[in-house]
Amino acid sequence: MIRARLLAVVAAAALVFAAPAAAQQMDSARAEQWLGALCPGEREVLVATASGQRVRGLCGPIESTQLRIGRGTREQVVPFAAVDSVWVRQRDSGPGATTGALIGALGLGGAGLLLGQGLCEGAGDECVDGSLLLGVTGTAVGGTVGALLGAVGGHATRTWRRIYPW
Repeated sequence: MIRARLLAVVAAAALVFAAPAAAQQMDSARAEQWLGALCPGEREVLVATASGQRVRGLCGPIESTQLRIGRGTREQVVPFAAVDSVWVRQRDSGPGATTGALIGALGLGGAGLLLGQGLCEGAGDECVDGSLLLGVTGTAVGGTVGALLGAVGGHATRTWRRIYPW
């Protein structure tokens, strides 16, 4: 009885750990799904294999059982069965613009509020209105300039983004 339970537990554990491994394996349909927009093309990819090898280069044509990386004499063939992960090189304009907009809006908006309060000599509603106007104007100008500078800075940097497995 104990042997039967132990065997059932071992079999269940084997199924649990074998299912993700089978689901991870890349085939031509998955390659088309993940790499169809990139390959063949001018996008740089990095393919990590299960053996630890890394192949980096321009994405070539997708064939029935393999992926070609590189060009001409430097072309390497990676079988789908060996693919562990695929990364694509991209620019970071979007995140750079978002970060720049937030920093610029908060910085210049806060400076506008402080400047409005510091320049105000009276204690009436005019001071509050003027200070709010400077704060809103500073937020709009700072956010716009920060977004532009952040987008330029982000475009200058390149990072790797994993596209397979998702």
